[in-house]
Amino acid sequence: MSRRGWMKVISGLVIVILLVVIYCVLGVFATAKELAGRGTSKGSSDAASLRGVANACFNWAEKNDWQMPDHVGRLLLGENRMSTKLLVSRRAGVTESLVMTRELERLAERDFEAFAKIVDEHCDIVYLGKGTKNSSDANVLVAFEKPHRHMSYGINMAFEDVHVDYVLYKQVRKILEEANVYREKHGLSAIDIDAVLRDAPGK
Repeated sequence: MSRRGWMKVISGLVIVILLVVIYCVLGVFATAKELAGRGTSKGSSDAASLRGVANACFNWAEKNDWQMPDHVGRLLLGENRMSTKLLVSRRAGVTESLVMTRELERLAERDFEAFAKIVDEHCDIVYLGKGTKNSSDANVLVAFEKPHRHMSYGINMAFEDVHVDYVLYKQVRKILEEANVYREKHGLSAIDIDAVLRDAPGK
């Protein structure tokens, strides 16, 4: 090959390498943006909401021999009830928060299962506390956000000690697998991980 031919090949390789570097740098910046602020202030708000749910669960357990509530709907009732807005993701932006009424409170007293189904329709989190006791274990998953197309890189996940981590989708599966090991050990039903991650973008 002539010198001019080699120069064209080298120039082409340089251009390809530069394009790959630019693509990678842009991807890193995009990921860093979401990790730093969960993309927007809405992401930070969602993390705070999930922490509020975990804290409400902890307070419930503290008053009930450390038994966790069987459903997040329990946290919407009583004197120190939790705000229904904590169950809704601002990032997803598709679920309306439940408006508690006296009729719903009566339904909860009469038929909690029916009330729980209504709560589920206004909830963007998956709750795992049913059938467990809170031991403030930082490794035991309590609840997490349902993946959504607006949650580009990951979701918030809450643990027994009330801390919340923002977890990339590639790591979410590992945490859910660890949660399933815990659940099997305690005779609880397994999380359907594939179903959970079905709508996760870039998983």
